[in-house]
Amino acid sequence: TTSTSATTVLCAASCMSTATSTASLAGFYSFDSTLSDGSGNGYTASSQPALPTFVTGMVGNAISFTYSSSQYLTASSINFSARSFTIEFWFYWNVYSGSDNAFFGQFLASNSEQCLFMMIRSYALYWGFFNDDTSSSTSLSANTWYHAAFVYDYSARTRTVYLNGIQIGYSSAGVLATSGSTATIGGGQIGGSAAAQVYFNGYIDHLSYSTRAKSACEVLNDATLAAYFPFDSSLYDSGPNFLVGTSSGEFFTSGKVNLALQLNTTTPCYFQMQTTLALGTTNQAFTIALWIMPTTLSGVLVHVSSLSTGAGWCFPFLGFSSSSAIVAQIYTTSFSATSVIGPVIQTSPFWTHIVQTFSTTNGLRLYVNGALRASSTGSTGSSYSASGAQNYLTLGSNLGQSCATGSIVLGQYRGAIDELRVYSRELTSTEICKLYTG
Repeated sequence: TTSTSATTVLCAASCMSTATSTASLAGFYSFDSTLSDGSGNGYTASSQPALPTFVTGMVGNAISFTYSSSQYLTASSINFSARSFTIEFWFYWNVYSGSDNAFFGQFLASNSEQCLFMMIRSYALYWGFFNDDTSSSTSLSANTWYHAAFVYDYSARTRTVYLNGIQIGYSSAGVLATSGSTATIGGGQIGGSAAAQVYFNGYIDHLSYSTRAKSACEVLNDATLAAYFPFDSSLYDSGPNFLVGTSSGEFFTSGKVNLALQLNTTTPCYFQMQTTLALGTTNQAFTIALWIMPTTLSGVLVHVSSLSTGAGWCFPFLGFSSSSAIVAQIYTTSFSATSVIGPVIQTSPFWTHIVQTFSTTNGLRLYVNGALRASSTGSTGSSYSASGAQNYLTLGSNLGQSCATGSIVLGQYRGAIDELRVYSRELTSTEICKLYTG
């Protein structure tokens, strides 16, 4: 059962206008089967004592550490002393233990402000400069991907820790003095009465460090903006994950914002990106947002699949019904499609902003031009059965595959698409309004 309505919201301040900046990026490890530094600054890591393995990560591959093997990486001397910095990464902890597990460190001596460490202590994130620490109380679970961000503001003398983009710890701090010492990943020296050297058991992915204190909005975007493709003469992701799309038969045209992708009569004509696990995790909240200017009101707008061919686990998320109405849908844990039907929108030369959201709290929702136009009711649409893989998101086509269809009529979409965004959280109506109004 679905309800259809037109609800107008007023826009307010939000993080939607926050851009991903690489201006202060000092080091970046994708761990896509390499230990090289993707920032271009040459901080290539080396393994100690033996090379850890690479596994499927949150984005591409991740690096896997085994605590009992004392595995860790070292990186050239990186200067964190007497300056602001932000260190961020995804992690997957696969041994649930109350013992210390260290992600990152830089040790000079067992003295105050001379030992940087970031770790799990008593099932929660914990970091500090030795006898000058910041704790948190949010308990972690094993076998779950998390985003962690550790932010030190030199001017304010504060230390903050974020989990999945949400601040969970904060304290005043001294001035770190570890200049000249080696950074470690997957382990670290913490000194004191605890074990001098501790390690991590699990996976780490997309580790970066910046030479400034990132804002709360920036950290939230880094944790939850899975992809952002503005389609301004390139197929590169302008979000924090640095994805690269592929396409067939498209060309660039005037867009809602700068340029856009034009998908025409070639079959199949499409754009495709491999996402993070944002759309591949059962019951994970998500948002898909894009501008469209259709030539005809038919076809698939957003097709999600576990294989690049469009097959495997596959389902159309956004598209048009047999009556030309806009449709948003999900595949539920009851192994059935839940669809919500929106209005019949305008065709070219008019642009329309379409947003699909899902959460177990609010179910499935469809927004058109900043307003909520359709939503699932009751328990219908309150679950999402995902592939468990890093899915492929394809715009404009189901690539000829025979998948479950729901209320969307499969086929080629013809028209323009601009400003694709994918989030691993449900955007609020205020945030969606801000995306619409700019």
